[in-house]
Amino acid sequence: MVSLFLEIIFCMGIANFAKNLLLLKAPFVDIHAHNGDDPGNIRIRNLFPDQAGEALDRAGENSLFSVGFHPWYITENPVLEDWENSLQEPANHINVIAIGEAGLDKVAKTPWEWQEKVFNMQISLSEKLGKPMIIHCVKAWQEVLKTRNDQNAAQPWIMHGFNGSMELAGQFLEAGCYLSFGEFLFRENSKAARIFSDLANERIFLETDDNGLTIKEVYARAARLKGMDMDELRETIYQNFKTVFGKKP
Repeated sequence: MVSLFLEIIFCMGIANFAKNLLLLKAPFVDIHAHNGDDPGNIRIRNLFPDQAGEALDRAGENSLFSVGFHPWYITENPVLEDWENSLQEPANHINVIAIGEAGLDKVAKTPWEWQEKVFNMQISLSEKLGKPMIIHCVKAWQEVLKTRNDQNAAQPWIMHGFNGSMELAGQFLEAGCYLSFGEFLFRENSKAARIFSDLANERIFLETDDNGLTIKEVYARAARLKGMDMDELRETIYQNFKTVFGKKP
């Protein structure tokens, strides 16, 4: 009986060791960033089409990117055929795994009609290439949801820098989107910080954007809000990454 008990304890110890080893191997995933690579981890660096050529030419095998037209920088009435042509080549690059950041912004100076035209074009390209989208949205949540439904978009959308209510989060999750969080988690009274602990772990990402935080700092804050072990959170978000993108670098 004693030997059987010891054998069970030993097997449990091996299983826990294997689990911990697996968790420790999971990289940090920075789903949206504006700076360079993070060796040993996964970082999707945002590019604008006019800067993509040089960055992609210098890209290492494990460098990952999103490329797209941000609504802030649509400075002329777009001729969609020309704009789509300028996006096609970088969007087809093997290291580009997402389209964006793209979206709608009611605070931007860009005329709304121009924003809608360029956003819809990028949605069509996302569906054509089978690449998910990184979404920028400011005060246009319902318009973005309506656009997704009107376009019958099937690719996952990642709502970057999400800071909305639980009701709004539920609407995006129901529509097949993921929610990404960064600096708002550090603001205790933000909507993001208040709802984060109640969100399904399988539908979240974390990001640094361009706010000066490291991805480890964001994970540490997120783990505290969730009441999760850091390694467990790393493994969960890594699995989310593989679910959405179907690959690892």
